[in-house]
Amino acid sequence: MRLGFVVTRLNQIRHAALLIEEALARGLDVTLFLDHSGRRAHPAGLKGYVFPRTDAIPVFRHGQPRLLPYATLEALFGALRARPVDVLFGARPILPELTAAFVIERPLITEIQTAWDSLMLHIAPDTLDSVDAFYGFSEASVDWWVQYQIEFGRIPAAERDDWRERLRARFVPVGFAAAEQFKCVDPNAVRARLRLPPGRPVVLYLPFPFQTIWREFWPH
Repeated sequence: MRLGFVVTRLNQIRHAALLIEEALARGLDVTLFLDHSGRRAHPAGLKGYVFPRTDAIPVFRHGQPRLLPYATLEALFGALRARPVDVLFGARPILPELTAAFVIERPLITEIQTAWDSLMLHIAPDTLDSVDAFYGFSEASVDWWVQYQIEFGRIPAAERDDWRERLRARFVPVGFAAAEQFKCVDPNAVRARLRLPPGRPVVLYLPFPFQTIWREFWPH
C-alpha cells in the first residue's frame, strides 16, 4: 500500500507523525508531497516559519518517507499519475482541483482533524462527499459540524438527521492525533533534562482565549 500526505504547512506533520511512523514500521510506501508553491505558506512571508522545507522534515525511527516538493498543482497531479498512491491525506486545500483532475480514478481522500474548529471550517456540505474518511476528535464533533452548518444557513434545519448520518458514515473518532507522539516520550528522560525531581507534580496550563469573545454559539 502507498500512502501520500499533502503537506502545505510544516506543523501539519505533527498530527500525522505517528501514523507515518507506523506505516514505515510496516514497510508501507510513504510519500510527503511538500507544497512549495507558496499558496499556503511563503518562505519569506508571515507564515514562513511553517514553510515545509525538505531539511525541516523530522527524523523517523523506522526509516524516512519519500519527499516530493511541488511548485504547481499540475506538478503534484503529474506525480500522482506517474506513481499513484492508494490513500491521500491532507488534500483538503486542493479538493476542488483534485476531484476535477481525477474524475475516474483517484486515491482515497482522508483528513485528520487538527484543531477544534477544522472540521467545521474545512469540510463544507458541498465538499463532504469528496472526503472518504475523516479522522476526528470525538462523536460530538459530528453534531457540532451539523449545528454549525445550520447556524450559518448552509443546510436546512429539517435536514439535520440526514447530514448527521452522511458525516457519521465517514467519520472515525480517534482523539487528538498530535498527542499520539506522547507514546514516544520518556517521562523520566524529560524530567532529567529539565532537572525535575522524580515525583514532583507537573501542571500543564493551556489557556485558550481564541475567538471566545464571539457571540456565535460555536466557539463556546
